[in-house]
Amino acid sequence: ASKVTCPILFHFAEKDHYITRSAVDAVKAAFGNAKNAVIETYPDVDHGFNCWERPSYDQKASAVAHGMSLSFLGKVL
Repeated sequence: ASKVTCPILFHFAEKDHYITRSAVDAVKAAFGNAKNAVIETYPDVDHGFNCWERPSYDQKASAVAHGMSLSFLGKVL
């Protein structure tokens, strides 16, 4: 994390069973003080919440994540 110099945005699903809470906590700890890092966690959604072909697709969380991504890119590009 200390070597990452470019802006970075993370999206994590709170109920993700592939990316564990401890992994998310480790990322938060590693990037917690980084001014170029944004970490977003989406409650009550599972892995793949942004893929409309998955049963875990969540339209609301997907729209929020998409909007955050566009906003982030608008600021850093």
